[in-house]
Amino acid sequence: MLSHCALRLPIRSKSRSRSKKKTAMPLAEKQRQLAARCAVIEDHHERLAALVARGQRWPDTTAAERTDAHLVRGCTSAVW
Repeated sequence: MLSHCALRLPIRSKSRSRSKKKTAMPLAEKQRQLAARCAVIEDHHERLAALVARGQRWPDTTAAERTDAHLVRGCTSAVW
């Protein structure tokens, strides 16, 4: 049985130079990596719990971000 630790992001080395410009990863690549991490969790309840735990670590959305333009359509709950 796997825990939700499979969804954690890779740890960056602290010895890296901070002067290097960080390149943004394309959204499609982020989605592919997340799907690959989720695939190792066989139980769908554990997979959902891992995704919820991951989302809870994110900062709360601001009132300015909670607009219809950012609203995820088709969800029972309001999700931005």
